[in-house]
Amino acid sequence: MIGYKKFVKFNHKMVILGFGSVGQGVLPLLLRHIDIAPDQIKIISAEKDGRGEAGRYHVPFTAMSITKNNYKEILVKNLNQRDFRLNVSIMSPVLN
Repeated sequence: MIGYKKFVKFNHKMVILGFGSVGQGVLPLLLRHIDIAPDQIKIISAEKDGRGEAGRYHVPFTAMSITKNNYKEILVKNLNQRDFRLNVSIMSPVLN
């Protein structure tokens, strides 16, 4: 995304949980205004519908349901201490 002001450089990973209308609207804004490479971002969504939109921006996409029983394992596998989790899904309060 050329021609837009980047407000901050982000040197870690970002995991976006959920990729419905909010996630799909937020992704181009993140890439437009944060100095972050698409391969630093990973999308995890219970629905496969957003795979094409993620691919349009070259962002890795995983279709997987996150539940009360598996959320810790999934988050530990995908995030380190300084990484950023952006939850734009409709999930139970245990993940918020």
